[in-house]
Amino acid sequence: MTAVRAQVTSREKVRASKWIRFGINVVTAYKRPNDWPSRFQPDAVWVPATDLACRCPKLRRHRTYLLVGQTTTEVSTGNGGGRTLPGLVVDREGVAMRWNDAWSRKMKRFARSQRC
Repeated sequence: MTAVRAQVTSREKVRASKWIRFGINVVTAYKRPNDWPSRFQPDAVWVPATDLACRCPKLRRHRTYLLVGQTTTEVSTGNGGGRTLPGLVVDREGVAMRWNDAWSRKMKRFARSQRC
């Protein structure tokens, strides 16, 4: 699982795919997998189109969110194939909540407790 605070910058439907790609700018990374390089930040959030049909999660451009989801290097774009696209998958098992500045202190404490 990965937890980041990020601002959504764009939205695009990947052609012939079941996924919607949201471009993001990561403000702060609170938790990330151990195999990620220290300076690498995901630049995309992948959401299944079926989840967006019911407006879950409701992501809007130019807003900041707390995103918690699985990191991935391959997203299946349909037709039995996959494309290697690093990013964060926020599906029904993930969380996308509009950022509240009151969380900053608690999230910093959480990030410190997750270090080995």
